[in-house]
Amino acid sequence: MLFPVASYVNSSLQLNECRAMHFFAPVLLAVLVVGPLAAWAGRQEGDSRPNLVIYLPDETRAESIGVYGHPFVKTPNLDALAANGTVFKEAHVLHTQCAPSRCAMITGRYMHVLGHRTQTHLVQDYEPNFFRYLKEAGYHVFWRGKNDMFSQKAFPLSVTNWTTGGATGIPMGQGPFKFGETGYYSYLSGRSDKCGNDSSASHDYSAILQSLQFMQNDPPEPFVVFIPGVGSHPPYGAPFDYYDM
Repeated sequence: MLFPVASYVNSSLQLNECRAMHFFAPVLLAVLVVGPLAAWAGRQEGDSRPNLVIYLPDETRAESIGVYGHPFVKTPNLDALAANGTVFKEAHVLHTQCAPSRCAMITGRYMHVLGHRTQTHLVQDYEPNFFRYLKEAGYHVFWRGKNDMFSQKAFPLSVTNWTTGGATGIPMGQGPFKFGETGYYSYLSGRSDKCGNDSSASHDYSAILQSLQFMQNDPPEPFVVFIPGVGSHPPYGAPFDYYDM
């Protein structure tokens, strides 16, 4: 399924595809429902609940990818997923910033109901949320990527296995403006000397590889793999192989 709000996608997707263009407002959301793996590894007998892979490239508007009609951006993996799934054209986030939008998305509540109006007002341990429901129902919640959603106390209640690998995001170069110059706050970055598929430099891509490794090595089931990449989040830069396209 593809939604113009956040993303649940095939974990072999290279996150950098969604980096090429950025616009404000609704982000892309894709969901991949995966059946039980071979031999139902780690499952109790009779448990046929599906596995879920959830891919969320931060602040990527739906119209910024090929399947939604962008004339220049090439996103073949997302397009292929859409061709074999369901595409929704009228779905919208409740906020243009990442953290308030995420909080509303996983709690099902408007930001103002419990004070999630800014980047620092995150989901608390006393709030129900999508991932906590799944974990309490027996799902193994595997998380690779950025947070901007859970407070410190809420995280272990909602997530089973989490790490950023030390960082998040993709490689990018130095910005063209120095502090005090016009344009400094444009969030414009530049060309990185690193390749987008260099997992030591592209932490979004590293999250993909770690998620694949998890799923290919008899994971506990049912599982949820959540891959919240930095995506099109500012500053705006790119690895050299994408910058030079």
